[in-house]
Amino acid sequence: AAILNPSSINRITHVWVGAATMGSFFVLSISAYWIIRGRHLAVATRSFGLALILAAIGTVGAMLTGDANARMVAVHQPVKLAAMEGVYDTTDQIATLTIVGMPDDAESKMDWEIGVPGALTALVYRRLHDKEGDPLSIPGLDLVPEDDRPMTAVVYACFHIMVGCGTFLVGVVGLGIYHWLRGTLWNTKWLLLLFIIGVAPAAIANQTGWFTAETGRQPWVVHPASPRVDPDKGAMSPLWLINTTMPESEQVRLWTPGDPVDDLEGWHYPYGRMVVTDQKGDHRVLEANVEPGDDVTISYDGTKSMRTSEGFSKALRSGAVLWACVMFLLIYFMLSILWIMVLNHKIHKGPDDYTPSGGEGGLISAMRRALGEITSMTGLRGGSSR
Repeated sequence: AAILNPSSINRITHVWVGAATMGSFFVLSISAYWIIRGRHLAVATRSFGLALILAAIGTVGAMLTGDANARMVAVHQPVKLAAMEGVYDTTDQIATLTIVGMPDDAESKMDWEIGVPGALTALVYRRLHDKEGDPLSIPGLDLVPEDDRPMTAVVYACFHIMVGCGTFLVGVVGLGIYHWLRGTLWNTKWLLLLFIIGVAPAAIANQTGWFTAETGRQPWVVHPASPRVDPDKGAMSPLWLINTTMPESEQVRLWTPGDPVDDLEGWHYPYGRMVVTDQKGDHRVLEANVEPGDDVTISYDGTKSMRTSEGFSKALRSGAVLWACVMFLLIYFMLSILWIMVLNHKIHKGPDDYTPSGGEGGLISAMRRALGEITSMTGLRGGSSR
């Protein structure tokens, strides 16, 4: 299931470039510190240059794969996209890309919003209007019942922190390459200071990206199928909407971005429900736990899903689940402390001065030296540096 998931390739490549960015800024931070202090300059400048190239690949790759991920979310999880951008209402206007704002779930609105008009529409659809010239809007949180919405403030904050940190890293890397090519990088102290602290936003971006993915799919541990009629057509595909308060023959409709929004009140995605089509082409919502007959075809099946609240084994007590969460956080905290200790160790100790003898060439010797350096970084190897 994980391999066949349409988002798998985008997700794993985003993780790869995120790891490359994190690792490169780890090296850049240490190297920049050494350069400012005038220590280990031969090693520091070489390692900085190599890490800067990797950081450029990682940050640009993160932008490209992140954009692809966001467009994938728009197709398969439009509720998550609405929460990421704080889009509460489905309007008949092009959507603003929010830069700063405070989601207010109680009032279903954004407070103190500052954004770029139309930019979100352009990023999702790659245009502002449909073929008829109507503005393309973004489906909002109003198309899903409140019980099926994620915690908007958490998703919004995590996503924007990730994007903000990523933007900072892209800018720093761009300036670094500019000064490197001009030959002024080693004398630009303020930029080297930015590289020193850059390891922090790199780590924060990776963590908040993970939080965005996991909190944005709530309240589902197994998310329902995309409400798009044809997900292969992308974000311009019509959406299935249902309204069970309407007469049975009028409970299903299709809505396409660019269509009027005046009569959308009460309509929402058919998550957890099934839409069937009879031989006449009429759609209707199938009641829960009712099997479709031979005279209808399944047009949308949102029943193959599971809420997070239903994902716990009945054999587990709530205390066991809480204990597992506490232990996970404790282990994660300890790993973070270890990571900081390794960083501090390399900053203050510096590289090992090692010159291989004439008989120590080849791949095996190189691997042995690399392994020795790894154990040195974790503080597992005793003795003084050679």
